Amino acid sequence: MNKNEHAFPQSTIVGDCIKTEGGVTMRDYFAAEALPECLAQTCAEIKKVGYCPEDWRYCVALDAYAMADAMLKARNKSEAE
Repeated sequence: MNKNEHAFPQSTIVGDCIKTEGGVTMRDYFAAEALPECLAQTCAEIKKVGYCPEDWRYCVALDAYAMADAMLKARNKSEAE
């Protein structure tokens, strides 16, 4: 699993070579895509139990990155098949 692979790399020509760099990582991209659902689930749970932990934002971010890691693992597995 390459967590540092870029989702939207920028390519530039340097002499006779094409240099690719930059962009967000695939992990960050997948986490950003998962974030709205993670946030919605956390807000629903907070509403249900009537308690909001102080570090709820951190927990939402951890959930989003856990989902991103699972998505990268699934992506790599499907590419290997």
